[in-house]
Amino acid sequence: SEGPFAPTNLTFKGVTVSLGPRVVFMPSFATSYEDLLKRVKGALQITSRSFLILEGDVRLEGPLELDGSLVLRASEGHKLVVKRLSVVNRGWEMKEVVEGDVDAAHPAVALRGFHIVKHDQRVIEARDEDKVISE
Repeated sequence: SEGPFAPTNLTFKGVTVSLGPRVVFMPSFATSYEDLLKRVKGALQITSRSFLILEGDVRLEGPLELDGSLVLRASEGHKLVVKRLSVVNRGWEMKEVVEGDVDAAHPAVALRGFHIVKHDQRVIEARDEDKVISE
């Protein structure tokens, strides 16, 4: 299938992989399927090139549309509730490491064959108080 939601084929170190959106659940967000069901109630529409990082007491209660990179973070003791959110930005890119890249010297980067280039991102944090997002 074609379009922004179809998996993207990327090649690293001669291995081609088909990738959808990269979604990272930090342990403070969810450690089980039950945790995930409690925190994600709204519809998610995330393009295959997107990165979504969820950390802390974050609740997705309404529609979330993402085409790019988004970090949702709640500090300990605080809550971040997303009622409605649409984010479009240049996002992050997984780039193959080539010989001579500065990152290539790091063993983990050399092993996996790629590094993340952060062109643009949106970060929403609940640091000092609870926060509700509806935009």
